[in-house]
Amino acid sequence: EVVLADAADVPAGRSILAGLAIGEIQVDEQARRLTAAVRGGVDSLKRVLDEITEREVAVVDVGLRRPTLDDVFLSLTGHSAEEVAEDGEGADATPEIREKEVVR
Repeated sequence: EVVLADAADVPAGRSILAGLAIGEIQVDEQARRLTAAVRGGVDSLKRVLDEITEREVAVVDVGLRRPTLDDVFLSLTGHSAEEVAEDGEGADATPEIREKEVVR
């Protein structure tokens, strides 16, 4: 995740992350926040920082975090867990599980 000091640097930030991103880069224009999944952890973060410095892009914050279960679910299914619950697909699963637990 990278938070830029200036909204004018969003295209440069997107370009920097594009070289390392796995999948889509999420951009919050208003917060100037760019988030992307990467492989390589700290090595990838170092590469991003090096390129930010090289391009003289002003950054407010930069960080690396492990993916949440929601992030993993989204990457595997293409939609968030909340969308499944809202569609009602997950609503029938809970009673079945409860029945099976009671039978045991």
